[in-house]
Amino acid sequence: MASHVRLMALCSLSFGLGACSGTAGVAPTTQALPMQALHEHLSGDSQTFGHLYVGDTVAGQKSALIFPLNGGLPGAQSGTLYAQKRFLGPQGLAVGPDGQIYISGGLGRRHIDWSWVDVYPAGASGHTAPARTIQSQGTQGGITVDQNNYLYWGVQIFAPGAHGAATPLQTLPISRKGLIGDLPQVDNQGNLYIDNELETAVFSNPITNPVETRSFCWNHNKGYESYSLAVAGDGTAYVGMDDAVNQPGEVLVFKPGAHSCDHPLGIITASVTPALSAIVGLALGNGYLYVLSYDSRVVVLDPTIIGPQKPLATISGLPYPPWALALGP
Repeated sequence: MASHVRLMALCSLSFGLGACSGTAGVAPTTQALPMQALHEHLSGDSQTFGHLYVGDTVAGQKSALIFPLNGGLPGAQSGTLYAQKRFLGPQGLAVGPDGQIYISGGLGRRHIDWSWVDVYPAGASGHTAPARTIQSQGTQGGITVDQNNYLYWGVQIFAPGAHGAATPLQTLPISRKGLIGDLPQVDNQGNLYIDNELETAVFSNPITNPVETRSFCWNHNKGYESYSLAVAGDGTAYVGMDDAVNQPGEVLVFKPGAHSCDHPLGIITASVTPALSAIVGLALGNGYLYVLSYDSRVVVLDPTIIGPQKPLATISGLPYPPWALALGP
C-alpha cells in the first residue's frame, strides 16, 4: 500500500468499547526514516492481516479482544475470546498464519511453577475450548508463531502441532543471566530476536542450529526498559519502552544489524493527549505500526516516520490492564 494513501486515511468510527479517530497528515516536526525502500521490506507489506487482537483483562479474566481491520484500520470490536485459565505471571498472545490463536500464561507463587500455551481454533470467540494445550514446568517468556507454524516460547521452540508435555525442538543457548526470551520475533531471514527488557539478542538458524550472532541494547536511553518488540522483514527493530521518569511511552527504531549499544535511528511518538503510557504491545502489518499503551489505548502509526505523528486511527477505552497485541488473518 502506498505511503501517501496511508497518510491520507481517515478513520472516524465511534463504537461501544472505543473510538477510532484519524488524521490526513503528520506533525510538521516529523521526518522520514533514513532507509531505502523500507516499505518493501516491512514484513506486513507482503501480508494482509484481517484482524487485530488485543490481549486484555475482562472481569479479571485474561481475554483476547478481536477487531476487524478495514484497509488496515480497526473497526468496531467483533468479539472476545476468553482464556480458559486464570493466568498469573507472564502472558503472551500470538496468531498463526492459519488463524489459530495462542494464549500463554502460568501459575505459581513466588515464581512460575507451571506454564502452558492454549491454542484456539481460527475464528474462535466467547468461551471456546482450546483445541490443544502445550504445557511445561517453569517455562516463561513471550510467544510468537512463524509462517511455518513453529511456536517460539521463551527460549524454547516447539514443532507445529505440539501438544501436551511436548519436548521442545530447541532450547536456545543462553550465555548470560536474565535473557529469558521475552518478546520473541522472527524476521524474513528466519533470525530470532529475544530480549530481557534491557537488550535484544539475535539468533541465526534458531530451529536447526541456534547461534547468537549479535545483541543490541538501549539502557543508555533515559533508563527505560522495553515492554514490547516488533521486527520488520529486513531486521529493522521497533522497541516499545516504558514511561519512566515522567516521559511518555516511546518506540525506538534500530537499524538492521544494530549491535552493542547503538543509538536508535530515531524515536516514534504519538501526538495524543494525554501522552501514551508504557508501550506494552507492538505489531507490524498492512504497512502500519500498531501500538498498545498500558493506559488502554491502541494507536495506528506510520512505521517510516520518526518523531511525533498524529495517529491514523485510535482505539480507546479498553478494559484495564491490556497486556499484548497480535495480528492475524
